[in-house]
Amino acid sequence: MDRAVREDIREPMSMEGGDKLLYVAHFSFDEIVVSTGSAKDGPYHGYFALVAEANDVEEALNKFKALIIRLHRDEDILDDVQQVLLDSCVEIRSIPNAGFLVHYAMIDGECLGGIFTSIRGASEEEATAYDIQSPDEDGGVATYNIEPFVEFE
Repeated sequence: MDRAVREDIREPMSMEGGDKLLYVAHFSFDEIVVSTGSAKDGPYHGYFALVAEANDVEEALNKFKALIIRLHRDEDILDDVQQVLLDSCVEIRSIPNAGFLVHYAMIDGECLGGIFTSIRGASEEEATAYDIQSPDEDGGVATYNIEPFVEFE
């Protein structure tokens, strides 16, 4: 189909820095914590995504590696992780006006809960995270209930 006819396709992105492209990478990890009395004892697994601008995929992967090392060193995540696996790396040259799905994962079994966090390694001026949650008081401890974003009938 001719790009000029499709209204849902934009021209290639023009980002600061000239010809740089946007890369989104999805990673997974396994974590085994064994410390007597810890609420976190046992095996865990997790997923996270990183984003970077780069001239090519090799530069992007180097940036991701440096960022993961920095997050492991400076943040309170990835502390007990021994290895991180690259699940996919997406090079984005343009974005359809309607957006697009970058990554999808379906996991067997019921969601048993976990830890969710957004925006590590960027300042408030560089990125903002938006949540759809409702606060809930449970014995004086603030917890959050995740609200559905879309429901299907």
